[in-house]
Amino acid sequence: MKLLNSNKTSLEKGIRYIAPVTVMMLALLGGCDAPPDTNVPETNNIMSEQADDLHLFSDDRKVSVTVPADWTTFSSDKIPALLSVVNKQGDYNFVIQRNSQVDMVSEITLEEYALVAPNGISFGNEVMLEAKDSNTTTTIDSEESYMSEGSITYDGMATNYISASFKKEDHYYRALLIIQHELTEEDRVLFHQLASSLHVVDNQPESDRIASHSSTQVVKDIDTEVELQIPSSWITKFKQNTETNIKAIDPTGNELVTLTRYRKSDFGDSSPPLDFMADAHIEYISENFKAVKQLSSSEEEIDGRNVIQYEFVATVGKSNLGFLVSVFDYPENFTIIEFIAPVSTFEQTKEAYRNHIKSYRENP
Repeated sequence: MKLLNSNKTSLEKGIRYIAPVTVMMLALLGGCDAPPDTNVPETNNIMSEQADDLHLFSDDRKVSVTVPADWTTFSSDKIPALLSVVNKQGDYNFVIQRNSQVDMVSEITLEEYALVAPNGISFGNEVMLEAKDSNTTTTIDSEESYMSEGSITYDGMATNYISASFKKEDHYYRALLIIQHELTEEDRVLFHQLASSLHVVDNQPESDRIASHSSTQVVKDIDTEVELQIPSSWITKFKQNTETNIKAIDPTGNELVTLTRYRKSDFGDSSPPLDFMADAHIEYISENFKAVKQLSSSEEEIDGRNVIQYEFVATVGKSNLGFLVSVFDYPENFTIIEFIAPVSTFEQTKEAYRNHIKSYRENP
């Protein structure tokens, strides 16, 4: 496939690669504020040791935490997590996230992870942290943890958070408390009590990501013009922006699919051939991602249309990700479907992705 740079300007108008961004994009702020007081008053015991406290586990029993009796588990498409809990009033959301070390850039330190590390893959930069290094540490599950606090924006709302990150063998963990009001010392006490109850039950890598692909659903875009099979547990969004018809993510934020259609009329009087679209996509990836390595390329026929399919690995931000990309040629449009996962699980899941892609249909 040869790159045709002469039409690059018109191409950029017609195709804009939607780069997968991580659930957390931390913008470090200037240190004009003093770090929070870490001397927690013992008299302010928000969450006492009571018989009716709940000891909750993540669905995969990787982590556990003890919370007050009126708290419950809570899933969010904005902040995927191993375990997420919320209080009855809805003004506190405590989240536990995990990254495999092999899915992070090799040179990252724990201090950097605490401030800038991503967790999973989000629907876009809908979640934004404005963090500062608090220069404080705490202990979680016998591990030294680096803390930060600041403001968080998601669902169009700006609120506040406290977090602590630690490393246990081959995984990084983040405990995150999202607070729907101005930070107070009482919030810091609550965070320390929740975080101190956090326990890593099973620190082993995920051994079987394929199981989550055995039960499937068929999703259609908002205009019911396209349909695609994905796992039943995935959370779907439609028409998130003008470029993307469908995005879906698994509950832990570790797998993502995007489906984007490009009208051929946007390219002018003569639309480019299929291999031009595929090459242009690869060129964009090479220019905008780091450590890009293409693993394979093939030509397929799906839904009666010619398809170019290729896989590659790349570094996006601080994450090492695997991609399976399929470029379809339809009479009126090109369609690009991308399945994305951390490199540690990509080899397990890519064949399941291929099966999902074979289900793709466009309805005239």
